[in-house]
Amino acid sequence: MAMMGALLLVAALAAFASAGNGGLALASSTATFGKTSVGGSSDAFLAERKRVSRYALSVPGEVSKLSIYLAPTSTSGQQVLKGVIYEDSSGKPAGLLATSSQLTFASTSSGGWYDLTFPTPVSLPAGNYWIGIITGASASVAGFRYDSVSGARDYNANTYSAGPSNPFGSVSTDSEQASLYATYTYATASSPPANTGLPVITGTPKVGQTLSVSNGSWSESPTSYSYQWQRCNTLGEQCSAIGGATKATYLLASADHGATIRAQVTASNASGPSAPATSTQTAQIASEPSPPANTALPVITGAATVSQTLSVSNGSWSESPTSYGYQWQRCNTLGDECAAITGANKATYLLASADQGSTMRAQVTATNTAGSSAPASSMQTAVVAQQAQGSTFGKTSVGGSPDAFSANRKRVNKYPLSVAAKVSKLSVYLAPTSTSGQQVLEGIIYADSSGKPGALLATSSQLTFASTNSAGWYDLTFQTPVSLAAGNYWIGVITGASGSVAGFRYDSVSGARDANANTYSSGPSNPFGSFSTDSEQTSLYATYTTAAADTTPPSQPTELLASDIGPGQINLSWRQSTDDVGVAGYTISRNGVVIAQTGTPAGSYSDSGLAAGTSYTYTVDAYDAAGNHSSQSAPASATTLSSSGVHHYEYVFPANAIDVYDMDNGEALVKTISVPGATDMRGAVASPVSHMLYVSYGGDGGANGGGSMLAYDLLGERVAWTHSYSEGIDSMAISPDGKTIYMPVGEASPASTWNVLDAATGNVQSTIAGGAAPHNTIVSLNGEHVYMGGRQATYLTVANTWNGQLVKQIGPLLSGGVRPFTINGKETFAFTTATGYLGFQVSSITTGQVLYTVPVSGPFPYTPGQSGPSSPSHGISLSPNEKELWVMDQPNSYVHVFDVSGLPSSPPKQIADIKLTRAMTGSQVGCTYDCLREGWLQHSLDGRFVWVGDSGDVISTATRQSVANLEPLYNSRVFLEIDWSGGVPVATSSRSGMGYVTG
Repeated sequence: MAMMGALLLVAALAAFASAGNGGLALASSTATFGKTSVGGSSDAFLAERKRVSRYALSVPGEVSKLSIYLAPTSTSGQQVLKGVIYEDSSGKPAGLLATSSQLTFASTSSGGWYDLTFPTPVSLPAGNYWIGIITGASASVAGFRYDSVSGARDYNANTYSAGPSNPFGSVSTDSEQASLYATYTYATASSPPANTGLPVITGTPKVGQTLSVSNGSWSESPTSYSYQWQRCNTLGEQCSAIGGATKATYLLASADHGATIRAQVTASNASGPSAPATSTQTAQIASEPSPPANTALPVITGAATVSQTLSVSNGSWSESPTSYGYQWQRCNTLGDECAAITGANKATYLLASADQGSTMRAQVTATNTAGSSAPASSMQTAVVAQQAQGSTFGKTSVGGSPDAFSANRKRVNKYPLSVAAKVSKLSVYLAPTSTSGQQVLEGIIYADSSGKPGALLATSSQLTFASTNSAGWYDLTFQTPVSLAAGNYWIGVITGASGSVAGFRYDSVSGARDANANTYSSGPSNPFGSFSTDSEQTSLYATYTTAAADTTPPSQPTELLASDIGPGQINLSWRQSTDDVGVAGYTISRNGVVIAQTGTPAGSYSDSGLAAGTSYTYTVDAYDAAGNHSSQSAPASATTLSSSGVHHYEYVFPANAIDVYDMDNGEALVKTISVPGATDMRGAVASPVSHMLYVSYGGDGGANGGGSMLAYDLLGERVAWTHSYSEGIDSMAISPDGKTIYMPVGEASPASTWNVLDAATGNVQSTIAGGAAPHNTIVSLNGEHVYMGGRQATYLTVANTWNGQLVKQIGPLLSGGVRPFTINGKETFAFTTATGYLGFQVSSITTGQVLYTVPVSGPFPYTPGQSGPSSPSHGISLSPNEKELWVMDQPNSYVHVFDVSGLPSSPPKQIADIKLTRAMTGSQVGCTYDCLREGWLQHSLDGRFVWVGDSGDVISTATRQSVANLEPLYNSRVFLEIDWSGGVPVATSSRSGMGYVTG
């Protein structure tokens, strides 16, 4: 970043210096930054050490020398030293920018200011810099003066003969602000500033909200800015100045309702003020908050069976509701003639006998400070069925002996279940003891493994038992009934941190109970783990129901579509079937022969390993859990591409280059595209429609400064344009039509802004207010929504692409903020990682609620805050068929694979742990900041490979083995796929590892 700014400054100075025949001439002035006064305290320079202090350079300048106040000490001899300049990275010295000529100070020298001259003046853009010295092998000959300023100086050991290290390295900090300063020259224009990029207004155009305007871009090095806000008609015309609105921010008032707003910025330098530069107008200013309006209907979940509990989501609303009200209704079988149920005004409803034979609806009313909305009604449920007859297994009698539950322990007993069934609850006999207080407990079910408790199958809702409760049977209810096959199971409880409040009853049966320690707050372990055995058979049993025989087959799948993806793959999609109980999966037949049963109700399948240039015909039928099969679908055919039809290439973006690899030819390097100056890559997107590739690089806002984006013409093989963004850049996304890019202003930025860019020019068209510290971005496959992840945000934010309005917030998520994330093709699930968490979260995009928080399990240690990158799972990728989720484990140098095919009813299951071929330690080569190896993951479009950033590994998904390790991939976490056919790009991936099932 610093080097690029220096080059631009040099070019500008050269252009102005050579301007003649009407060109602008530049004068230059000299100034200093640093500590120019002689400090009140004395110290002496130790040997072989460098020490620097941080100061701000307010304008671009050329530093000719450093000056330091030196004085002799009582030590005889000579001491050599050189001046050093380091760039600033998040408040710490980072890359080395310059080293001065050597100064030799002798014990016979007098006290005074001494110059450390640079052989060539050092060109620096405006910003923060660390200036100081490095000293030679002699010690304490040169004394210096300082004043005490807390945290003023960073230093470390550095052998003088080796030269100052690059980067600076780890630091110690003290308060000695040495008397040392830099002298620089800067250009002063003979003309007032001229605008080169209009100011841009950000903020929500609504009464009571605050707008902000950027300064825009200017020539002639402005030294100050002034502002004037204007009120205009709906077309942005007939504007008049707003009295007193002369700051960079403006609070929208009632008088602005119905108008649009512009802002004028005037830049000044020593030659005077510029002509005002006027922003484009805002959208029409909305009134003060209105009552909420529904944007997505509430959704009812739960089994429509008597004695089962239904839940309703809030739906989605505009105008930021602060509370919700509920009303459940009983309707006829068509969902009509609905009547309110007295007292049913919570988000949950327990179905009663009176509901049998009816359907249910729920109305949700949203309220904010402006009032309440009109009620929004859910769709009706299925017809409420009679409760199935319940049976039990376990110990239903009250035991003859008492005991009390210890804290943080789980204990289970084994019992047989004779038939396949659904367990709704466990019941345990509890009684108060002499211990006062409360004790929490949950019911647990474990699978049997050779007569011992094995895998965790279910955990109930929490029960709180108080010492004031009476003795009796207490229920531990499962939120969703647990489906179990006939067999043996271990049922029991896990208890909280309080001990001996809840008493229980048991009979003595040899070897009846297995138990072990288990912290309640961590949840019951999976699997059960090592245990101790005793004879306490607890009074605890399970209640289950069995369903009547299911003889009704699912409906026929329709609209089967076969699509050729490459020489060896055809993707199938179809309209999903329905069933009175539920579709369990689909049977796939190729050329009349069954090739697979999917085991999932999803309406898609990828058939790979096919011969190139060959025609295949497919049919599909649906089946349910009872084994009933539907009639087969109408056939659909497709022909695989010839082996030369489509070429699959992976593009990797290390510093200053783009390396292209052939997936179909052993990951062979095809070519390297040179992009000088493009260091610190942050994002990349491509558009097969426009044949353009876009790369963002440089600073990601705040103290890291601004960044840039280049557009690369894939057909012309040239950089079409570059564009700089003063606020910053980060990982962007592009619309499917290739016309719009959504660019976050950077994770280090104090703003919450995503710039909406014209992909043809890179110009900012508008802005969207997303999460704090704008970081990662995804556009949905249909192009309708943009998903915005802020590093300091606890919500994943979603906006419409057609108007930039926010439509949903997903969360609250883990407090560590949104790090790499992905979504599935139908926009029903979001998968997010967070700072300080080894694992991920799964959320429903439909309801905006978190479904599962999933830690990495097994022997993979991680302690939040340990040294290394702040995000241990900085990489997440959903397989194109959406059956597997791959998650990064940076601290342990692994990638973990999770089965997510059971969502939303079943949580993700960790099924594989893949060790990387290189340890995820050290720093990327060619990187100037944010260089620690964190990783990133991306599936190839056909699902064959997963690419692992910062490790260099290319992993085969079939074998889960690394098939290549690429050096540029080892030094980059930016990469994506671009497929070519007939000499033009035809497909591309997101670098965010999205799912592609849309049927």
